[in-house]
Amino acid sequence: MLVRAVPEALDPAQAVPALEEICEKLRRGGRDLARDEVLQTISCKAAIKAGWDTDPRELAVLAEKVAAGEIRYCPHGRPVAVTLTRKELDKQFRRIV
Repeated sequence: MLVRAVPEALDPAQAVPALEEICEKLRRGGRDLARDEVLQTISCKAAIKAGWDTDPRELAVLAEKVAAGEIRYCPHGRPVAVTLTRKELDKQFRRIV
């Protein structure tokens, strides 16, 4: 295989590992499962990671989308935000037992 271009959202150093991971998923899974896993892998590779030097405007747009409920889960299905009740907050700060 020859990689001619890498999507802007993907770190060029991750292109070969991402391609290998996608090929392995296609080899292992059925057609529908492989498609979902490939899309999940692409989303994960393109996602903003902790510790990255990210443009503040990009982070602001992301935060707005999370606050508006447009983005609720990461590519792997984990929630990106949680709701804490007043009671749960009070418990965390040892206001109640």
